Amino acid sequence: MGRGGGALKFLLPLFRKGLGGPLGTGQQWMSWIHLDDAVQVMMAAMLDDRFRGPVNAVAPDCVRNGRFSDELAASVGSTARMAVPGVLLRLGMGHASSMLLNSSRVDDKNLRAMGFEFLYPTLRSALHEIADSEVTERGHSPSASKSGDSIPNLRAAVCLPVKE
Repeated sequence: MGRGGGALKFLLPLFRKGLGGPLGTGQQWMSWIHLDDAVQVMMAAMLDDRFRGPVNAVAPDCVRNGRFSDELAASVGSTARMAVPGVLLRLGMGHASSMLLNSSRVDDKNLRAMGFEFLYPTLRSALHEIADSEVTERGHSPSASKSGDSIPNLRAAVCLPVKE
């Protein structure tokens, strides 16, 4: 997940208008990862000798679609009221709807075993960073609109050892 692309490009405007909600039953598992963390996983895999064999680039906080919808709505100050029935998704999207309606619960145990530290380990932290950044890029400060003062969005820098 990241700013300005993927499914969030279409979901954020809907959720901001209060038109978002769970897909199908909302019980399906969703694995996710913030784009910044995915890049860090790839960089570490190229530079760190501990990376051997398969590594799932997913965040440690796998969630059900209903929770994802609630968290996305909260990140934009809305609620997830508009559930989308699975049958409508199947009619509108055909076979592609299976990506949204089927469960995918992928484990990050190899990353954790190697001591990888996520910038955004929770869905809430990832979605708030994305929603806040998108609004800030459009010229509005979300923190200023909530509390009257502007709090900068600080980003962590990850330093990886350079092989010689």
